[in-house]
Amino acid sequence: MPILSKKYLGFDQADVQLMRDMLTQFNDFHQGISAPEFSYNYVAYLPVFAIALLSSQESIDKLTRILVWLTVVIAVFTIILTVLTLLLLYKTL
Repeated sequence: MPILSKKYLGFDQADVQLMRDMLTQFNDFHQGISAPEFSYNYVAYLPVFAIALLSSQESIDKLTRILVWLTVVIAVFTIILTVLTLLLLYKTL
C-alpha cells in the first residue's frame, strides 16, 4: 500500500497554516547548523516533511482502530463476566 493516496487531498487552509508554522519553526531551529542545503528556503525538505507527517498520521490511525477494537472486546468480556457472575449469585440464593 503506498503511503500517499487521494485521501490526503482533503486539506484546508488551517492545514496549510500549520505547515507554514512548522516550517518556520524548523527554519528557526536550523539556523547555524552546517548541513548541505538544496535551497535557501528549505523547499527541498517539504516533500520529506509531508511524507513523514502522513506516515505518522497513518500509524496513529491504525493504532486508534486497534485500540477501539480492543476496548470493544474488553467491554464484551466484561458484560459476559458480569452476566455469569450474576447468574452464579442468583443460583446460590
